[in-house]
Amino acid sequence: MASTLNRHDGYIHIVSIGMKMSDRDPLVHIRMPDTLRKTLQQAGKASSRSMNAEIVHRLLESLSLKDTGYDRNGNLELSGVELGLIGIWRDLTDDERRSVMVLLRSIVKSKEGA
Repeated sequence: MASTLNRHDGYIHIVSIGMKMSDRDPLVHIRMPDTLRKTLQQAGKASSRSMNAEIVHRLLESLSLKDTGYDRNGNLELSGVELGLIGIWRDLTDDERRSVMVLLRSIVKSKEGA
């Protein structure tokens, strides 16, 4: 997926950040001057990246990468605990997964209310 410019509202619609994303990842709308958009497109082409991937690459470079969970190439890094949780998740039945999701949502909701 690539980013597209909606000329009616002036937003850049970022569909994918170039890192194996799912449909559940957030869609981000931003405004930027047309000259900046063109510069990012050209820089992306020069680096064999889409404009979207170029934007994400530059954002990751400008932030503390250890805090983002991504390495310098934009690949998601998982800890041993996170990998273990994925293994447990894969072993659960659909009903068990639904129960875990209900529990996790209630924890998140209680934290938001606190």
